[in-house]
Amino acid sequence: MTGPAYQIGHWDRYEGTYVVRHDVNGKAYYYNFSSAADCCRGPNTGYSVEVSRATSPLGPFIDQNGIPMDLPAADGTTAQVPAPRRAPDPASANIGGQGGGYPTLKQNGNKWQGVGHNALITDLSGRDWIVYHGVDKTSNGGVSNGWINSFPGPTPPQITYRQLLIDRIDWTADGWPTTNAGAGPSDGPTAAPATTPIFGDNFNTASGCAAPGSGAPLSANWYPRGSWTLGGDAGAACVNGGYAIQGATSGLAVLVSHTRVPSGYRVECDVRLEASGPNPRYGCLVSYRGGRFIAAYFDPTRNALVTQAYVGYHPVFGEMVTPLPSGFDHSDWHHLAIDQQAFQLGRGPVGRGVTFRVVVSDRNRDPLAVQTRTFPLGVLFRDGGVGLVTQNARADFDNVTAAALATTTIPAEVTPPVGALQPAYSDEFNGSLGAQWSFVRPVVTETSLISATGQLEITGDGDLYRDSNNANNLLLENAPSGDYALETKITFDPDTNFEQAGLLVYSDDDHYIKVGPFHSYSLNKILSGHESLEPTPGGQAQCDVQPSATSNVAVTTYTRDLCPNEGESWDYLTNAQPTPNGASVQAPTVTDYLRVYRHGDVYQPYVSVDGVNWVKGAAWSLSAVDAAHPVKIGLFAFSGGSGRAPAFFDYVHVYSLPAAG
Repeated sequence: MTGPAYQIGHWDRYEGTYVVRHDVNGKAYYYNFSSAADCCRGPNTGYSVEVSRATSPLGPFIDQNGIPMDLPAADGTTAQVPAPRRAPDPASANIGGQGGGYPTLKQNGNKWQGVGHNALITDLSGRDWIVYHGVDKTSNGGVSNGWINSFPGPTPPQITYRQLLIDRIDWTADGWPTTNAGAGPSDGPTAAPATTPIFGDNFNTASGCAAPGSGAPLSANWYPRGSWTLGGDAGAACVNGGYAIQGATSGLAVLVSHTRVPSGYRVECDVRLEASGPNPRYGCLVSYRGGRFIAAYFDPTRNALVTQAYVGYHPVFGEMVTPLPSGFDHSDWHHLAIDQQAFQLGRGPVGRGVTFRVVVSDRNRDPLAVQTRTFPLGVLFRDGGVGLVTQNARADFDNVTAAALATTTIPAEVTPPVGALQPAYSDEFNGSLGAQWSFVRPVVTETSLISATGQLEITGDGDLYRDSNNANNLLLENAPSGDYALETKITFDPDTNFEQAGLLVYSDDDHYIKVGPFHSYSLNKILSGHESLEPTPGGQAQCDVQPSATSNVAVTTYTRDLCPNEGESWDYLTNAQPTPNGASVQAPTVTDYLRVYRHGDVYQPYVSVDGVNWVKGAAWSLSAVDAAHPVKIGLFAFSGGSGRAPAFFDYVHVYSLPAAG
């Protein structure tokens, strides 16, 4: 595609975009897979993949909650011509109502952190797979520890060791992609992509390119009807660059596999036109039985994809015609994929029958045309041979495969339920703080209970970031034993870099998880962050910082093997309305809901802008650093700099979790 560039996502939210087409109930959507947050923080990398979709590849791309990746232009158009990246924190860019995304790939608490920067591939069965980078947070005997450790010298570059991973994509019934049915990245043996077809031929042969169609090697796999031979482009031998040629420019010719492919298949082939007679056609055929078959043709005269059924080599049931793009080059290689949906009997224009879906794509597998058609059940266009077909055309064919079609669709993802409220660990902030609470570094003037609204106000002051351990008023309580969910409602509208507030899971200043809204340069977002003491990259002789005097830490001297490392994931936007973020900083009107589920040592956040529609965040692992610093739960508000934004909390609720199953 050539033409003007369009801005389809906020510049301070997304990167590493990959766009694919996927149809939902017959409607075409284009899915934008984008990565977000920091790719490269070693063992605490919080990268992830978030997805929005559109009915055009130019957008607007919208997430599952109706939030766009980027606001429309001032004139109401759906895409903006991008300007050069602006200076940090322009007021015009820090607007709510943008920056959404479906949580397709988030770390789940196993060894893989920072899972992002992806591409998609489709295997022979039609199943999609996500290929991405991940960081092994485990030490692996010092071999990995999240860093590339091969650089010598006392101050080596801190380069994150990002490894290539692949996992299965499952599509939900409402049309959203999830990784491993929502389980996230795998870290053990799992089924691999389908790479071995039921039947396949790439037309490469050690006997060269001169074999006639009626003799070896074609007759070993094929029944030819027409003038079929093997060939290769100039300079290529059929040993590794062969393809089949149908040489006659008149009449109907077919090349049919000996192998009968069971119903419920996906057939693929590469095709191109060499020369033509009157009204030429060329393509692939399926469900062949004795002159009865379905053909998917390229029709150069009409520049269209045409499907036609045959019985006794005579056309029946008429044609279905789908236009190809203007400028389609029939002399170039293109790809056909034909899905026959076994046991999924549709109701098309001809009544009850078997549905076929045909996709034309280019060399990059970008779809150019899609046709779905239902044929009558009584003709039994189901299992049979597969192959190639021409009519009045000389054409080339390559890479024929047939495999069982993957048809799995999973239910729409739902937010995990919570169980009974645990009153001993919960607080409505009506009148006074519960007796369970205590503060780390308390400053009485920076907290207050507001009786009129039943809220707790905490003003951000200080931070927890590596050696800057000076955040005041960490409100903490003992955590329940076993698994639980921790929830709060927060009203907070920061306007200064690194102001943040929300839920805290805390062992000490160097070992914690935080979840909540924060301000970063140009767009307010909800983060889930984690800090821990980790090895430095190999070759670094010592940690570059030491604990500040205000630190509440178990380890009082940092070393090369115990050095503070902090990472963050950006999980969602904070403000669902297209109003300026930070405009109500001292009397905030932006409200979010935060929840963290504990499962053993893994803490899984969910966030919501309305308390109804929850979005999964990046999970982190945390355990007590020692017996004197058990894991506690509560609230935080950080300033991160000169800002002093107040955060208002309506409640803290702690719930038990229902029994599994």
